[in-house]
Amino acid sequence: MIRTIVLASLAFAASGAYPQEQPVAVPEATEEKPWGYVYAFRSLRAYPLTGEDNRLGRLPENDISLTSPRVSRRHAAIRRTDDGIELVDVGSSNGSRVNGTALLPRIPVSLNPGDRIQLADELLLFHTSLDGLWNAELRLRLLASMVELNARLPQDYTRKSLGREEVVPVDAEALMNLEAGTVDLTPSVNFGPEWGFLAGTAAFVGNVLLDDGVLELSLWSIESGGSMTSRRASISRLKHTTLRIAIEDEATATANNLRPWFPQQYLHSLFDVHPSLDMSLRFATSLASLKRPIALRDASETLAFRHTLSGKPEWKLLALSARAGGAWVEQAVLTRRMSLTQIERNAFAEALENSRTRLERARALGAKGQPVDEAASAIERAASRLAALEAR
Repeated sequence: MIRTIVLASLAFAASGAYPQEQPVAVPEATEEKPWGYVYAFRSLRAYPLTGEDNRLGRLPENDISLTSPRVSRRHAAIRRTDDGIELVDVGSSNGSRVNGTALLPRIPVSLNPGDRIQLADELLLFHTSLDGLWNAELRLRLLASMVELNARLPQDYTRKSLGREEVVPVDAEALMNLEAGTVDLTPSVNFGPEWGFLAGTAAFVGNVLLDDGVLELSLWSIESGGSMTSRRASISRLKHTTLRIAIEDEATATANNLRPWFPQQYLHSLFDVHPSLDMSLRFATSLASLKRPIALRDASETLAFRHTLSGKPEWKLLALSARAGGAWVEQAVLTRRMSLTQIERNAFAEALENSRTRLERARALGAKGQPVDEAASAIERAASRLAALEAR
């Protein structure tokens, strides 16, 4: 059933919200050091931002020239001011949006790294650094999406230790050779032909991390025979794996500006991306009800990300993300206890602050009642356990 739904979502992918192919994108050369970048999904180009005023529109003399006929000749401008970076719609015919929120003509709004800009039907991505731009582009392209695997991967398994069951995480490392067009896939465990993630499996991308040129994906799917129509059955049959992808021939990658970017045609041997908002939301909410730390972490991240995609003042996703974030830290501390490093403890403290921020944003949007109480309780329980650990 998942495979059917994912393949049916190709119509959404073809709508232009997400490109299906990603050729090399090379920023234009400039003598002045850029203070920001804009990536255009339609033309697959990265534009450096220099100077104080950068014009966007259909005319070729614009600093960022867009091809859609629905974009006005002079549509918008990105400006650097003493107060920060801002976007202003200069009076376009078909309007502008930032993270789904419509702009009023000639009224500037602040831009933050990772913001999505929509000029008519042109989707753009803004960031203050090139590495940050590619990281944000990968998250927008992959996070909370469904993928169809073109390679077999192992899956986490359960073993008994001292009379208790524990989940053993597994992963697979994929080393891409761009020049030869090959991928060397190395799983962390040996696995049989009917176990793990088989080729053709539809999987949910629960988290996207990019560190030092290595792309790490947290993938979830349902055991054979499971169905998302039965929420209880689907939760009990979820399976997980981690896929890490790196580029082998660094010279080729550097020459083509592919580090740390991962264009989709180079990932095709591993998976194809099929955005499916309904199915991915079901997966995210299912993960939020589990006790596994990695499931709660993924739920917290993807639900917050889905809120930014909605463009609506939807507080429920933020409240659920905040609760999952608190539960993640609590379960991780209970599971690992004294084996946690100081770096991990600092990361959990930061995760709790993010959860508090999301909860406050939910309250500002009108959240109240049980969802808010549950999120606040989860955050405080996690904070208490983390504080107790630090006091030892």
